[in-house]
Amino acid sequence: MKTVKSKLVRVFNTLFLGFGIIVIASCNPDNPQPNNPSTGTALQWNVTIDGQTYSWQGSYPNSLGGGTATAGSNGTSSQPFSIACVGPGGTSLGISLPVYNSGTYNLNLTNYALSNYIAVIINGTPNYSTSYGGSVTVNVTQFPSNVNGVIKGNFIGTIGKSPALGGGTTPITGSFDALRSN
Repeated sequence: MKTVKSKLVRVFNTLFLGFGIIVIASCNPDNPQPNNPSTGTALQWNVTIDGQTYSWQGSYPNSLGGGTATAGSNGTSSQPFSIACVGPGGTSLGISLPVYNSGTYNLNLTNYALSNYIAVIINGTPNYSTSYGGSVTVNVTQFPSNVNGVIKGNFIGTIGKSPALGGGTTPITGSFDALRSN
């Protein structure tokens, strides 16, 4: 199981590093034209898992300290659409989907083998992930045509607990309003 944890940590590190590259590359002629987000554009994410709610909310660009909610494509076929949410206390929510568009996606252990997953990291430890089991339905309800628009969605299902937490699955629900980076 240590390799699963190591892989998740590497995937998250790559994901967050990739978003820096995505922001730099977002003016590529192949991408849609960026719109400057309005001052005060609301961003947020929340996840309720094991009876505990983790969340962050802010607005662009005024209150991004202490958290983020971004979504973008890193251009690979295995992870075309990723949502990276970071909050206070070392809590992160990561979602990788097979298509860069709106729609409903079911994430489970089979999809994890294809690098599509949902994971919650608390204090630097991947405590919950579809790599441990479960099945989570992610519904991307709004997908703007322009860069810097807000991608919105929600999710519900069961998610696997790490072996360090005793394994098994637990209910998960949440939502996100993330800034489209490219």
